[in-house]
Amino acid sequence: MTPSGAADGGALHAGEHGIAAAPTGGDPRQLERPPWSALTTTHSGFALRNDLACRYRPDIAPMAGVREVSAACLEALAALMAPGDVVGLFDAMPVSPGRDLAVLMHKAIEQMVYVGSEFAPVAGEFASLTPADVPAMM
Repeated sequence: MTPSGAADGGALHAGEHGIAAAPTGGDPRQLERPPWSALTTTHSGFALRNDLACRYRPDIAPMAGVREVSAACLEALAALMAPGDVVGLFDAMPVSPGRDLAVLMHKAIEQMVYVGSEFAPVAGEFASLTPADVPAMM
């Protein structure tokens, strides 16, 4: 989604293909709005947010979430954006343009959850990284 009038970019939106159950008793609703779930829990330190919407800081990721798909939540998301900002809004519900937002692109995303009981074998070894490794990662 982008503030109205922006010329380029894209937004992703989860399709209406159903949401799989979360593994091992987790809350399946977390899978309906992954950025919202992350930014209101474990990724809250990366969030710009208000009561109804949140987004990653622009220097981290172009993803956003809303508490629910409603005019009020979309207005709250627009309040977290600057003119020309583009964010991906992932949700299980369809999103219509808001007063200050335009839908640039709509894509269905298939979300899968591993429901097997076997853990994948660990391949390789873990490496501890230091600031000296940053140039090789950029």
